[in-house]
Amino acid sequence: MKFSTILCLVVASLSVSALPVAESDLAVRAKIGKPVAAKPVTKPVAAKPVAAKPVAAKPVAAKPVAAPVAAKPATVAKPQASVCNGITSCLACTKNTACAFNSNTLKCAARTTTAAPFVTNSQLCPPLKQAQQIAPTESIAQQAKDKFAAMSNHIFVGEKDPTSGRHTFSAWTAANKDAGRCDSESKLCVFRLNNAIPKTVFDDRTGGFTKSDVQQMCTTAITLNLQSSAGGAVRDAAFVVQTKFGKPVCVQHQVAGQGSCFPLGIHATTSKLNSKCASSGNQPVVGKTTEIAAR
Repeated sequence: MKFSTILCLVVASLSVSALPVAESDLAVRAKIGKPVAAKPVTKPVAAKPVAAKPVAAKPVAAKPVAAPVAAKPATVAKPQASVCNGITSCLACTKNTACAFNSNTLKCAARTTTAAPFVTNSQLCPPLKQAQQIAPTESIAQQAKDKFAAMSNHIFVGEKDPTSGRHTFSAWTAANKDAGRCDSESKLCVFRLNNAIPKTVFDDRTGGFTKSDVQQMCTTAITLNLQSSAGGAVRDAAFVVQTKFGKPVCVQHQVAGQGSCFPLGIHATTSKLNSKCASSGNQPVVGKTTEIAAR
């Protein structure tokens, strides 16, 4: 190609590139180079609180209050007399909570009371066991009961003479202030120690004999005396009687006047139960007797 031709082509090329750019194209170019202003962000409009309409509570119908039910009284099972009637032993009778041993009839019966003559304490059974062994006839049992009733005031209260009767510790010391001594095992005491015939009494202080105990022991001695007389004249005599403390003692039945009953000596005796006995002695025994000072 000739040089003149090449030159012409170059000049033409330059001429084309130097042509004016259309206005629309310029505008586009301008937009590309300039930053676009960000549209302002509209603030969120706070939602107006919608006032909640109070919901009317539906009235709840009150449940009817049940009327209080009266408590039924506890029913106490009635003791079956037939069960108690079949028991012959005092110990077995007192172990059954439905039964009580009658110290008068010496029979087991339905427990309707714990008052005398009914016994529910097994400790009281040894003297009653002796009474059962004696097995007095109905006639003798009644005589013994009547004789004790006649002398009971003499024993528990005493006579106008402060030294007459009063065969319990409390009755004697209420009217007399002399010295004495008591046996801690037999629960018997003696006063008027310097007299030829000392005063022997049943110790009825706390833990000792009750009036019912004294009655039982004396009634046994009276019964034995009535039986030994074999229908003849009844004379003063003493017999070995069992106590609730398990210690046999010698108990005197005195027949003169309205009669009397008291321990003959203050110690336990080794004589055979139910047999006649002499005084068990009033002298102090080391470890068993306690001296009572004069007041």
